[in-house]
Amino acid sequence: MKNLKAFTEAYGNLDDAVVLDVCLSYPADFRPEIKVAINCMSLVKDYSWVHLELTFYGVKEFRITAARNMSIDVVESFAVVEWDGEMWFNFSPRVVPPETKTEHRDSDFYIVCKDLNFQESDFKPSL
Repeated sequence: MKNLKAFTEAYGNLDDAVVLDVCLSYPADFRPEIKVAINCMSLVKDYSWVHLELTFYGVKEFRITAARNMSIDVVESFAVVEWDGEMWFNFSPRVVPPETKTEHRDSDFYIVCKDLNFQESDFKPSL
């Protein structure tokens, strides 16, 4: 598992990231895992585009509302905070930055989890 500090140092606030895929699974402990694949800028690789896969473990709550046209979604604003040992990731905050749990919950796409892992693979733009 990787920590929140390592994530923010490498990817910052994910300006202009593109969400490619969201996958939900329920392992044996009945707490969902959510994988989100995005293309984003890497701050540690000279601002180059990378394909990033985020896996959220021990998901306590989440909301994922489909876009109107059901196409890929651009992350124009992003917020991540840690409260009471839980990480709150908000890919679509209505209030920037969200300062309360209620403001996070008002989002169309947020995840609250205990653990996070992320990995990069080579970015291959579609033609």
